[in-house]
Amino acid sequence: RMSHRVPIKRSSTAADVTSRRREAAGRQRRAARAGRLSSKRRTAQHASPTWNRGGEWNAAELQTALRDVRARDPRRACRALSVLLKILSCEGGDLPLEDFVSALPELYHVLAEPSLGSRPSLDGGSTLQLQALQCIGNLATHDTGVHVALAKALLDAVPILLLLVESPAWPLAEAAVWALGNLAGEASPAPEAALDVRKRLVKVGAVAAISVRLKVDAGEGLGTIYWALANLAREPDAAAAPMLDQLSKAEELLPLLHLRECAERQADAQARAVASEICWLLAFLSAKEPGAVDVLLENGMGHAVIALLGAIMEAASRAEESMLVCVPALRICGNVIAGRDEWSRSILQGEVGASFASILSWSLKTGAGALTMEALWVLGNLCLLRDPELTPILGQLAERGALCAAMDIVVGEVAGFWATASMEREATLAIRNLAMNDAAPQSLLVHLIRGREGGRGVVSALTRRLRTRSDIEMLHMSVQLLGHTLDKLPEAIHWAAEDATAEALDDVHCDPRIPPVLQLEAGRLAEAVHELEGSADE
Repeated sequence: RMSHRVPIKRSSTAADVTSRRREAAGRQRRAARAGRLSSKRRTAQHASPTWNRGGEWNAAELQTALRDVRARDPRRACRALSVLLKILSCEGGDLPLEDFVSALPELYHVLAEPSLGSRPSLDGGSTLQLQALQCIGNLATHDTGVHVALAKALLDAVPILLLLVESPAWPLAEAAVWALGNLAGEASPAPEAALDVRKRLVKVGAVAAISVRLKVDAGEGLGTIYWALANLAREPDAAAAPMLDQLSKAEELLPLLHLRECAERQADAQARAVASEICWLLAFLSAKEPGAVDVLLENGMGHAVIALLGAIMEAASRAEESMLVCVPALRICGNVIAGRDEWSRSILQGEVGASFASILSWSLKTGAGALTMEALWVLGNLCLLRDPELTPILGQLAERGALCAAMDIVVGEVAGFWATASMEREATLAIRNLAMNDAAPQSLLVHLIRGREGGRGVVSALTRRLRTRSDIEMLHMSVQLLGHTLDKLPEAIHWAAEDATAEALDDVHCDPRIPPVLQLEAGRLAEAVHELEGSADE
């Protein structure tokens, strides 16, 4: 953090703040993606009312199906696999996973012996194989970080799955890719290193095997392939460079080639879905070693992502429809901006920078929760820029209303949507970063503060937070931003006097629940406010 001129001492450097933002981004990336951004997916097959009523299933039928699978009778196996798949596709109910684990060797036998009851309807594959793959893929949606026996049993399937990825029958290959993607999507930590499923998949060459499918005509399977690769790229110990080599064809990065194609077809729902998965893959890769980011930017990643965002901004009629792509696309931009200045120049200068400023401002005003949060995080990184060639982007953001939108969230004056506590925290961080960045035009902050009843709105909002003290991080940022507000707008001391801001700071200073460093900071600012109030009275 950069130092405040008088009341607040230097607490850390701008590099420290940037590092913290990258760490926070890493935590976000490692978190399980909920809803439509889920890292695990069940098969789309619908269960009948018998199987899905209230999330219940028939235990007797389940045991019969498991027994029939173990019998290795082709006719009985066909019906049994159909029953197991329907049960595993149900959303509700606790399944006896230990029973399924005991039946997994029989499923592997079906995969390894396609002649078992084979009905060649899949150009070289069998219906039984496809059903067995779908059962394994659905089992992999369960938390293998918790179910150790399931993790061990599913790891035995990996060699067979890698072979089936190369199958000439695309339905079988796609089902194998989908099963591997579910295995790689585990969010819970493994109980022991040997059971770290994603790490094992990377080690045995799953990335290379799946990447090969991109170099043939995958058709509608592109989304599944990129989703699986994105889950594999989440492995923190896996370097990005080898993956980029495997994703290259004729000296061109296939994800960027496909992303450009998707940008031209944003009216197509399938193109948007593929673009979303590609962006998640690039988001994970752009958070890895600097050399990989250099390669991505040299191949035009920054321009491709901003062109995609621009196409969405112009075409999207509803923010909810665009969030699927915009969230990971903004994550990529945030990763780039949080890194080296030369990376930031690739997306923040010239017409590209002006376009990005418009995109970010639009994203902040949509009211879509995840998209607004991502845009605020990116804005927080932008407000830390110190390079004279980059700081003009802040003026462009101000002209397009991005900074004003963030300040509206800080003071609780948002129109059109409900700002959550997380949004308020990110918005406060962004404005605090702007205030502490002595390389940024301070007239921007003064204009933002004066635009709220001459500063009264900002002082009142921050003073309210001093009294609630429910979030220590938010409280710390509020103390810092309040100090900058009073420092840059001398007239704001009158509003502080009316709102009893000094007393609220004293309460923070004396509260034993507050960390000592923050207590001291609040105490110093309280003394400064008392002195300013005395001078104003005189």
